[in-house]
Amino acid sequence: MKSQFFAVALVIAFVLTIACGLTVTSTTSAQQPSSKGLTPQERRGKALYLRGESRSGKEVTAMLGEIDVPASTMSCAGCHGLRGEGKTEGGVTAGNLTWSNLLKPYGHTHPSGRKHGPFNELTFIRAVVNGIDPDGNKMLVAMLITKCRLKIWPT
Repeated sequence: MKSQFFAVALVIAFVLTIACGLTVTSTTSAQQPSSKGLTPQERRGKALYLRGESRSGKEVTAMLGEIDVPASTMSCAGCHGLRGEGKTEGGVTAGNLTWSNLLKPYGHTHPSGRKHGPFNELTFIRAVVNGIDPDGNKMLVAMLITKCRLKIWPT
């Protein structure tokens, strides 16, 4: 459970990085971020979001309905876009994950008619891990539910 929380926190760090419009550059130190670069946690979140990769190299899996799939095959960015802007593919619309969009005080109404209030950090984690929106509704079956059976947070 703890590793699941931290894995999702890494994804949130990446989404927040995108939402804040930070410039992606490499840092000169693994421990100290530069003002223009990403922290080590943000880099791990980016790798998980863009490529479904863990820091340790262990496989990250996700649930698509009742099927386990490697996150490297169906990454978050594959549906939600490289910058989290959301997109429609195959008749399914993956939502805009930019933090400013997720925090809209009036919430969201989806093409399916499902409505919910704004996200916060905890409800975003719940959505990624359990497929439940802020109002407790189940998300579309196309939404991959992250199953992290590994520890990707530094000790």
